Amino acid sequence: MTLPNLQLVFNECEIPCSSIQKLYEKAQSAFKISNLRDAEQDLTDAMEAITHAMSMILSNRAIVRGIQGNIDNGLMDAYQIIDMNPMFPEGYLCAGALLSSEGRLTDALRIYKTGVRKLSIDKSATKNNQVEALHQRLADLQVEIDRNNAGIFKKLPQEVIAKILKWLSYRDKLQCTAACQTWRSHLYNNLTAAMWHELDFVGGITTENLELQLARIDPTYVREVSISQSCNALVSRHVLQFLARCSRIERLGKLLLFSCSSTGRVQ
Repeated sequence: MTLPNLQLVFNECEIPCSSIQKLYEKAQSAFKISNLRDAEQDLTDAMEAITHAMSMILSNRAIVRGIQGNIDNGLMDAYQIIDMNPMFPEGYLCAGALLSSEGRLTDALRIYKTGVRKLSIDKSATKNNQVEALHQRLADLQVEIDRNNAGIFKKLPQEVIAKILKWLSYRDKLQCTAACQTWRSHLYNNLTAAMWHELDFVGGITTENLELQLARIDPTYVREVSISQSCNALVSRHVLQFLARCSRIERLGKLLLFSCSSTGRVQ
C-alpha cells in the first residue's frame, strides 16, 4: 500500500462528545441521590465511549503521520490502539496499512491475522464494515505475498530449490511453511521429503499448527524425532500418535512429554 492510499483508512466518523458528556452528567445525578449502581454503570459506559473516541483519534493521527513519512510514530499510535482497544478493527487496519507502505508485508499479514483472530471472538463484530475490510485486506495481502514469493522459485529448478531448503534448520523450515502457500508447496513435495528426516518439536507450538505439520509430513521419511522442550498433554498425544506411524525410525532423541502422573512430566 503506497502512502497516498493510506488516506483510504482515514476514519471520518464523528466523535461522540455529547454522548460522553450526557453519561457523565447522568452519573453525577445518580451519585447525588446515592444511586451508586447506576452511577458506576454510567461512568463505565462513558469510559468505553472515551476509549472508542481515543482509538479513532489515534488511528487518524497514525495515518496522518504515515502520509507525512513518519511511519515509526504512526505505528506507535496504531499499536497503542491495539493495546488499549483490541476489539477495535481500525487499529489493525491502520498498523497493517503503515507496515505495507514500507514493504513489510509479512509483518502486515501477521497484524491482520491477529486482528481477525481477536475479532472472531466478538460475535457482534461480524457485521461491522471495518471487520469485513480487515478480512478483505488479509485475503488481498496473502495473494500479493504468494505472488511475490512465487517469483523467487520460478527462477530456479525444483532440484536446486530442494537442496537449498534441505540445509535449513527444523525451526527455519517451519517458519518457511508459514510464509505463504507457494513456500509450503515446495517444502512438502516429494523432492523435499528427505529434509524431514529429523524432527524436533519445540514447546509452545499450538495444536493446530502441529496437526497441520504432521498431516503433511510422510511418516515413512522420518528417521529421528526429538522433543527438546516440554509440551502440554495434547501436543504430546499428537506426537506419540505420529510416532506410531513412523515405521522407519532409527533414533529417538530427547523426549520431554507431558505425564498425568504425580511427577507431572517424564523424560
